[in-house]
Order: sequence, then structure tokens, then C-alpha cells
Amino acid sequence: MRKSFNIILSLVLLTSVFSCSKDESIFKEGYGYLKMNLSANEEINIETKAPGEVYAFDILDAAGKAVESYTDHRELQGKPIKLKPGAYKINATTGENVAAGWDSPFYSGTKDVEVVANATATANVVCYISNVMVKIELDESIKSNFKKVYVTVENPSNKGSLVYKYEEGASDNTIDKDGYFAFTNNDLTYSVYLENNVGTIYDGVVKGLIQDVKNKTCYTLSFKVSTEEAAGATNITVSIDDTMMVKDQNFVINLNKKNKPVISGVNFELGDAQIVSLGSSREFKVNVTSEAGFAGLGVNHNNTVLYNQGIPGSFNPINTTDKGAINSAGITWTDVVEGGNDVTIDFTNLVKSLPLGAYKFDLSALDKQNQMVYASFEFTVIPDVETSSISVEPWAKHAILFGMWNTIDKPAGVGFEYKKVSESNWTKVTDGLQVDGSNYSKKITGLDPDTEYVFRTVSDKEASNEIKFTTEKALQIPNMNFDTWNGNHPYPNTDEMWWDSSNANGIVTNVTPESSNVIKGKSAKLETKFMFKLAAGSVYVGKFGSLQGTSGATLDFGRPYSCRPLTLKGWFDYSPVAINKTNSPYNDLKGQNDICEIYCVLTDWNSPFTVNTSTQQFIDFANDPNIIAYGSLTRNTDTNGMIPFEIELKYRNKRTPKYCVLVCSSSKYGDYFTGGQGSILYVDEFEFTF
Repeated sequence: MRKSFNIILSLVLLTSVFSCSKDESIFKEGYGYLKMNLSANEEINIETKAPGEVYAFDILDAAGKAVESYTDHRELQGKPIKLKPGAYKINATTGENVAAGWDSPFYSGTKDVEVVANATATANVVCYISNVMVKIELDESIKSNFKKVYVTVENPSNKGSLVYKYEEGASDNTIDKDGYFAFTNNDLTYSVYLENNVGTIYDGVVKGLIQDVKNKTCYTLSFKVSTEEAAGATNITVSIDDTMMVKDQNFVINLNKKNKPVISGVNFELGDAQIVSLGSSREFKVNVTSEAGFAGLGVNHNNTVLYNQGIPGSFNPINTTDKGAINSAGITWTDVVEGGNDVTIDFTNLVKSLPLGAYKFDLSALDKQNQMVYASFEFTVIPDVETSSISVEPWAKHAILFGMWNTIDKPAGVGFEYKKVSESNWTKVTDGLQVDGSNYSKKITGLDPDTEYVFRTVSDKEASNEIKFTTEKALQIPNMNFDTWNGNHPYPNTDEMWWDSSNANGIVTNVTPESSNVIKGKSAKLETKFMFKLAAGSVYVGKFGSLQGTSGATLDFGRPYSCRPLTLKGWFDYSPVAINKTNSPYNDLKGQNDICEIYCVLTDWNSPFTVNTSTQQFIDFANDPNIIAYGSLTRNTDTNGMIPFEIELKYRNKRTPKYCVLVCSSSKYGDYFTGGQGSILYVDEFEFTF
């Protein structure tokens, strides 16, 4: 399949639209005026979504610097471009290059052009589809035997994934859609979920790898059913034309399965990163067995050192033509043929010969019944010294250092040394080490944010390898002291809008600046009021969206933020009243004291989260996989004035945040129109600690 369009860039010298005096000055300076005309000519060989009508392009000079950039070609209509004579490269695109999406092709193209003074230059840029396209075809034998079929296709390198869904009688099936994946010069994985007509589930009985995918390529995965014992081999047919490359892969699903292949390490656990001293003779062998017989074996890596050793990035021990070179590099294996049942791959001599560094092999085994399994052999070669620096987990003002000793017994004087890269003196720490076998770690504090450091492990005998790291930034959110207010309906902001409030609708003024009940400067007074429906007083990091009639509103929660604070601290004063307005599912709270809430969430969403109080669309704090850290404070009793608080942010993973949400509300369940009319919350002098 190919969809292409030709962007005809006609660079026309406009010598007739300017006065003679202007022309003369231009040419004396060595310039010419150029006009660019764009048109699209589509050639479609397989039906797909047409490209957008808006094209973006850059004009780069000979040094690769963009001298002109346009996000919308329509900006050029009737507008000439002035360029110096010389060599240029034109890069053009249309569409959005998403990690994965339905019916969303992305096109790009490039062309070199020479611009000559007092002459006309023309460049024809052909933009080709730059994605990998995947289509799914289900044979009638599938549809007649299974009421549910989900085919999940994923690009492991950027986590872009799509689920091709077929459910009998469903209106939202995606099985016939065209899926587009951003090209990353990597593999795609697929996994099939099946539920037959009597409810039996086959989850993952068919899964595998589409290796070495190419852009401008459409992969069609076709599935049908067989109950024959020997069925299940994968048959691949490839047809290539002058347009878009098309690859058809046909899968026969055999429900009389033998056990899946097994990949296991001999005397070590695959999947656990192994630590190996330089030149070690320790054995590293991997056994692979298959009841149904091998259809294929895969050994893959992406390491320059291994390439230089003569090991190809991907090879199949069953039929590789590079066996001699691979064996010479130190990887050998027992005799294995297609249909065989077991093989042992020996990495011992390779590991022994490798220089310092981290290495990883991805292993796969496909049997004759189309069952694929994966495993990883990962190891790090470390210096042959008493101790070794392994890794570091840097934060803003502290870091956790990891090391290990390489001797049988713990050496004397084991610890760490660290310093700023810009300094010469090391700080040594040997006390308070956390020890696990021969591995040990230490949390060091008092570091400066956004600063480059270096550390190493030490013993009384010697120091080891050095590892550099940079501490994270320690930034606050603007106006966390609530001293600056603006807007037609007051909200706590400087000129840079980070905060918004429930005042945004202009109907209920339940958020106001306060000058008397403060720690210093001003505070925010949040009061629960009633008009048509209960409205809790709230301020939040984000932006008010729109009213949803009288049933609620939309709010965009979150602003871009990439730091990792440890706590949120500040001051608050709360005076609750009894809850007198309720709504499902909190009707049973009527008569109880109202509850205030302050919470903070750090996430790696790609955009703000849209809360919709009308449809009760809220953040799923317990299950949202994008939440990195969360902390909250609630109270249902009177504080009798301003009191300090500190909320610990509990981290669920080590990912870097993209967004921060911070919310203060005089009624915790105000989103559900439940609270006490007259409950008042004051907040002041917020601060992140690191």
C-alpha cells in the first residue's frame, strides 16, 4: 500500500511585483524574492484515510539550520519568501505522528533545492506515509466459533498500542479499522484474546512478534481456526510493489495445544540482571525446549559492542548463515533443526571476553503450533576490583547510591564517596549502609538541586568505577502563597495562569482573597454556598472548562510540572457545618460534619484530566496507571484558627511526572453536590519540600 501526495514547491522570482528601486537594492544585497505554491496529488492503492489539507514544512540551509518554518502552508498564499542564493533542504509533513492511532496516517518527505539569484527554482517534494500500518482479518471460522476476539498490537519501544475488537453484535468494533503505528525501527508484538460461544476463554494462546517492521508497510494479520493436531504453523507471504510494501501473515489457530516452549537459565534466573566481574569464567547457558517442535528461535540485541564482535542484531540458531562468526564471538549452541525439541545456547565465552558495560539479549521461541514465548538474558560486566558502583537514583536534594562487593567476604572499609563534579574533594560515607547479600546502598542527603555529582564505591584497598548523575530540579508552583489575585471572578494567579477556582462561572462567589485570617500576605477563603445546587469553594491547579447547563461543569485538572517533591506543606483553617445538601451516592452523610480536603497528584498524563461533575467523571486515584504520586489531607472538625499541615506524597513508581494537580475544597464531596452550606476553609503559604 502507498498513499503519497506531491507537494509542488514552485519558487518563483517575483521581479515584476516590486518597483525598480526595490529590486535593485535586493539584488545588491544578494537576495531574491521567492514565491512558494503548494498542491497535493494523491495516489491511493489501498483504501485509507486521506491526508489532511494543511501541510507544515521547514526550509533548512546548508548547515541544517531552519531559515523558514511554516505550520500551515496557507500562510504563504500571496506572500513571497526572501532567501539568499544557496543550497536548501525542504522537509514537509502532514498529519499527526501519534504513537498509535486509528485511521491516522502521517506523511513526510524531503527534497534538496538550489536557489539561484535572479532565477526560478522548483522543488517537488513527495511525502510518503511514514507509519507502520496493521490490518486484521478474521476468517469466518473465527467469527462462527468465537463471540469475542481482541487482537492487541503494541510497539514495545514507545508503548503505542491498539486493541482490534470484535464482539458479535457490538456497534463499537474496531476489528476492521486501519491501525497506524509511529515508526521506531523496531518490532511489533501481538496477542490474541478469544472467547468461544460457550464462554471458554483462550487468552494469549496466540501471540508473537512482527520482527524488524518497516515504515511504508502494511502488515495484514489473518486468523482462522483448525483443530488438527499438527496445525498452527505460521505461513508468511510477502508481496512488494512500487507503492507501499504489503506483508500478509496468516495464522492458523490450533486449539489442541501442547505446552508452550520453555526458556530457562542453567543455574541462574533469566530476567534477573546478572553482575559479572571482568574476565569471569562463570557459565551462562540457556536451555530452550518445545513439546510441539521449533518453528523458529530468535536471539536479538541492540548493542554496538556486540555488533563489533560480529554478532548480528537478530539471528535464528536454526538456520542462520552467520553461525561461524557468531561461534567465533563466543556464542555456541547444540545442534537444532526445525521441528526439534530442545537446544542449549552457551554465552559463557562471550561474557568472558566482553569489556565493561551493560548487555542484554532478548530471546524468543516459536513452536509448530504458533505459540511464542520470550525471555531476556541481561548482565553487566564490572571491574575486577573489591567493590563496584552499580547505579544511582537521584532526587532533587538527595540520592540513593547502589554498589556491591565482588569478594566472597565483605571487604574492610566498604562505603561510598561522592562529590560535585566541579569540586575536587570527596565526601566519604561508610555508616548506615543498607546491605542485601553483597549489594549495598546508601541515601545521601543535603545535595543541591539541578547539580551534577559523581560517586564511587570504596574499600580500604581501593576505589572503584565512577558514575555521574544530576540531581533533579526543585521548583515550586507559582503563587503557592496565595498572595496575588486577578480575573473578573477572583482566582489566585499572577500573570502566568496556574490556578483557577469555582468562581469561574461568575454565578456563585465562593472563593475570595482574605487579608485578615492569614499567616502573611493574603490567603484564599473557600466557602460552600448554594444556588440551584450546592457549590463547594475550591481552588485548583488547572483551568475551568464550561458549565454543563445547571447539572455541573467541566474542569481541566493539571498543569505541566516535572519535579518530584517529597511533601506538600502549608497552613489551613477549617470551620465545618453539618452536611445539609446531599446527592447520590452520599445521601447517608446528611447531618454529619462536613469534610474539607487538600490533595496533590503527580502524573504522566499527556494532557490535563477533564473532570465532568455532570457525568461524574473524576480521577481514579486508586487505579489510574498514570498516577506517579499522591497525597491528601481531610478534616471534619474545627481547627480553631490557622494550623500547619504537611502531606507526604507517596510514590508508586520512579517515573518522571508531566503534570501536577493540586486541589483545595471546603467540601470534599462537593463534586457530588454534597456538603454543608456555610463550611469555610482558609489556605495559605503552600510549599513543596524536596
